[in-house]
Amino acid sequence: MNSPSTPAAHGSVGIEPHIVEEQVQLTIEQMCHACGCSAQVIAWLVEHDVLVPRGASPPAWVFAGGSLPRARRALRLVRDLALDGPGVALALDLLDEIESLRAQLDAARAPAAATQDDPLSPAHPAHFSPLARVPD
Repeated sequence: MNSPSTPAAHGSVGIEPHIVEEQVQLTIEQMCHACGCSAQVIAWLVEHDVLVPRGASPPAWVFAGGSLPRARRALRLVRDLALDGPGVALALDLLDEIESLRAQLDAARAPAAATQDDPLSPAHPAHFSPLARVPD
């Protein structure tokens, strides 16, 4: 059940994939238009620390471009999983952490993969010696 103050209570959210640069600045009106929601929904996301605008009040709020995909993801979580504000904030933080850890893992794997592809590297399969694995 959604209370009138939750995003899902304000109708369906039209979400279209777009790439938004972090340098882009969005007003609350632009965020509302891009997310297909009302200013009250954006304020609800700010209230629960899902979005962090610059500016003292909603008319003065300015959002970084990276806030748009985060807002859309938050609205999907509310719509699909019926999460409340703190639940959305926690889920997004955990998803961000997973993305960060995956990026670190990919970066750590990249040098190892490059070493195996280098025919001059001792780790390359062409340098495999069956005698090196014979037990005593």
